[in-house]
Amino acid sequence: MNHKYLLALLFLSISHLAIAQFAKIIDKDGYVNVRKQASVNSPIVSKIGADEIVYAFSDEKLGDWVSVDYTNSQNKSITGYVHKSRIKLIESYNQIPNITFDENSATFKSKDVTVEIRSNKFDYNKNKQHFSSTQYEDYSVINKFKGQKLWGTDGGFPTSHYTSIKATIKGAVPRFQRGKLRIYLMSTMSLRHVIMMN
Repeated sequence: MNHKYLLALLFLSISHLAIAQFAKIIDKDGYVNVRKQASVNSPIVSKIGADEIVYAFSDEKLGDWVSVDYTNSQNKSITGYVHKSRIKLIESYNQIPNITFDENSATFKSKDVTVEIRSNKFDYNKNKQHFSSTQYEDYSVINKFKGQKLWGTDGGFPTSHYTSIKATIKGAVPRFQRGKLRIYLMSTMSLRHVIMMN
C-alpha cells in the first residue's frame, strides 16, 4: 500500500479546515516545476514529484498559480509557486464519512477504510521552546515543532494536538503505520469543533 494514498485519506478528514489546503501533485511528466514567482517565466527553484502531497495556499492575486510548501526527502523545506492545473486539492476527493465523535476522538468509516483520530489539549507555553517559524517577505509562520514540519495550525498557536491516528484499509494496517512515521498534527480548535465544522 502506498503511504501517500493513506496520508491523503488522513489529510482529507481534516484538510478543509485550514486557510491553506493539502493538495496532491498531478503531472503526466512525473514532476512539476516550482517557480520563484507566480509566472511561467520565473526561475525554477525546485521540482516536486507527481503524487507528492503539498500544502497549497490559494490567493486571487495569484491568478492561475498557488503558493506551495513542501518538505522533500532530505527534510529541506521548499516554498514556491505551482500552476493550479498541476495540483488536485485533497478536499476534492471522496470524503470518508464521520460516524462518531466527541471532544477528544473521532471515527471515520467507509466500506473499506476506517480512520480513528484521538486528540488532547496542548499546552503551548510548556512547549514553546520546541517551536520555530519561517519568515516570509512580510510575515512569519510558526511551522516547525522539534525541527519537524507542523500541520494544522495555519501558523497560529496550537491548543490541541492529535495523539494518535489509526487507519485500516480492507482490514489491514497500512505498512507505514508499523514504522516510525512522525507527523505533528496540531490544531487551534478542539476535535469536536473541527468535526462540527464539517
